[in-house]
Amino acid sequence: MSAAATTTFAHASVRCGRWTLHLDGNQKITAGNGTYAEPATNALSTLAMWDCPGSTPSCRASCYVQGLAKAQPELYALYGLNSRAIREILVASPAQRSESARDLGRYIAQHCRGGFRWHVSGDIQSNIHVAWIVEVCRHSHNVDHWIYTRTFDTAVLDALTFASNLTVNLSADPDNLYVALAAADHHGLRVCWMQRDPAPPPEGLKPGDVIFPDYLLRKKSPQGSAWFTSLTQEQRRMVCPVDYFGKSEHIRCGVCKKCL
Repeated sequence: MSAAATTTFAHASVRCGRWTLHLDGNQKITAGNGTYAEPATNALSTLAMWDCPGSTPSCRASCYVQGLAKAQPELYALYGLNSRAIREILVASPAQRSESARDLGRYIAQHCRGGFRWHVSGDIQSNIHVAWIVEVCRHSHNVDHWIYTRTFDTAVLDALTFASNLTVNLSADPDNLYVALAAADHHGLRVCWMQRDPAPPPEGLKPGDVIFPDYLLRKKSPQGSAWFTSLTQEQRRMVCPVDYFGKSEHIRCGVCKKCL
C-alpha cells in the first residue's frame, strides 16, 4: 500500500474573489495546524508535471504525487480544479487578481496559523504567479509559509524572497543539481536534494540543506537501511526525518523545522 493510501487528509473550499480554491492538509505537513490524527488544511496544490515547468526526468520518474493520484483520486481532482482556477486568476485583471490574493491570504491568516505549504503538487507558473503568491503572503503576514520550487530563474527567486514570511527551498536532483547549487549560493537559499540511489550524497550540499530519500532508501527495519548507516553523522542530520523514519505525532513538518 502506498503512503498516500494510508494518509489522512483535510479539505476546505475557499472563495477567493470569483474563484473557489481547494486547500488540503495531511499528517505530514500539519506544521502547527491540527494534530497528526486530525490534520487541518494548510496547503494549496495544482497538478503534478502539467503545472511543473521546471520538472526533470528524475523528478518525474520519482513523483510521489502519482501515488496520491491513484490512492486519492477525489483529492487529486481538486488539484485539477485549482489548476484551472489559478490559470484564470493569472490572466484576470490586476484588481481581480489582488482580490483573490486578499481573500486567500485572509483565510490563511485565520485558519492556518501554524504554517502554510505551497504546492504539495505543482509549482510556480510565471512571474505573475510569483507576484500573486507574494501578495497572499503579505495578507497573511502572521503565518510562516514555505515552498519548494524547481524554477530557478533569478527574477522569480528575487521576487519570492521579497516575502519575509516565505521560506524558499530549491528542489534538486541529478538533472538540475549544479543549477540549483548556483542559485542557492546566489540567493542564500536552501537546497532540498532528492536522493534516488544508495550512492553518497553529492558534493556541494551544505549542512543547512536537506536530503529527501526516495522510497527504496527509506527505513524498512529497526536497524535502518544500508544507505543511511553509510552516511556521516552530519549527512544523517540533513536527512528529512519524516521521509526516512515515517510520519508520526512527533515526526512531521512543524515539529521538524529543517525546511521552515
